[in-house]
Amino acid sequence: MPVTRIVMGWIGTAGPSPGKVLAHSTTLWSLALGPGEGLTGAGKEKALRCLPEQLAFAFRGILSFWTAGELRDEELASQAREMAKTLLLGFA
Repeated sequence: MPVTRIVMGWIGTAGPSPGKVLAHSTTLWSLALGPGEGLTGAGKEKALRCLPEQLAFAFRGILSFWTAGELRDEELASQAREMAKTLLLGFA
């Protein structure tokens, strides 16, 4: 098993206190979305408010399937792109 899968498995385990994975991931997605280039209209502000957290949840889901061995290494990037496209289309 690749080290990255071992680490992902460990990150996903419950501990004595709640982690900050969601907050950190949401922040990273907010940075990735930036000012929302390509998002237009009245939905842009809503997208910038809710998309980062939704992308964090969805990407974590993809990583869990990859960690479990149900998603091959070579499929990880393309599945992540498809997930992001699908969520972004809701605001396009």
